[in-house]
Amino acid sequence: MGRENTLGRDRHKGGSTASQRDWPHLTYKEVLDNLGKPLPIWEYFFLRYIYGFLVYININWLHLHPNTISLLSMASAIGGVYAFWQGSFLWGALLFELAFILDCVDGPTARIAKKTSKLGVALEVWTDSIRLIGSMWGLVHGLGGNSTTMLLGMTYSISFGAGVWLYTKSVESAMKGGESINQWISSGPFWKIPTWIELETVGFFILPLIGKPLWGLWTLAIFHPIMTLIMTIHGVITGEE
Repeated sequence: MGRENTLGRDRHKGGSTASQRDWPHLTYKEVLDNLGKPLPIWEYFFLRYIYGFLVYININWLHLHPNTISLLSMASAIGGVYAFWQGSFLWGALLFELAFILDCVDGPTARIAKKTSKLGVALEVWTDSIRLIGSMWGLVHGLGGNSTTMLLGMTYSISFGAGVWLYTKSVESAMKGGESINQWISSGPFWKIPTWIELETVGFFILPLIGKPLWGLWTLAIFHPIMTLIMTIHGVITGEE
């Protein structure tokens, strides 16, 4: 069944309130189908089944507004940054990943329920910045804030800023060509949707979770610039604006 029909379907029975009727009623499979096909391996083969289930629960029963979910994600991100800052790397890792999962819930919820907004976009931008840049400097401080960790944090932050700019320009270029964002995500080469998600998962979640936060810092500071450099070279070669 086509996506348009899926999104327009409403199986709510009689007696539902007007606010409930504003929400579509989808099966778990239909929710997964509407998530599209994200390329990052960690998300496609694992995380999407978790956040897809949360989207399914919310769409059908909880009816939390996407902006509310964004605020919960932001709160978790702030908690993770604070935990890293205090040297509590286990809690920092868990709260970081919770913030990311919730961040994956708000967007699909907004699109499926047709509740997208400029405020939602702004909340997502701020939440991502807190979760990633905040967590980096939380790790730096939690590991002692010496010259080595400061240099690693600075390297990652510079690369992150450059990567976000390149990513944004790549999206704008696709939009100018009449390509939808879903088409761009599904058809683009891997560096357009770089394995940043896997890298962030290793650096901010897995390694701190197993008691190796310094390894996480090194991983992010080494591989993130390499990936950003690949994006830059690709843009120069292909002439993407």
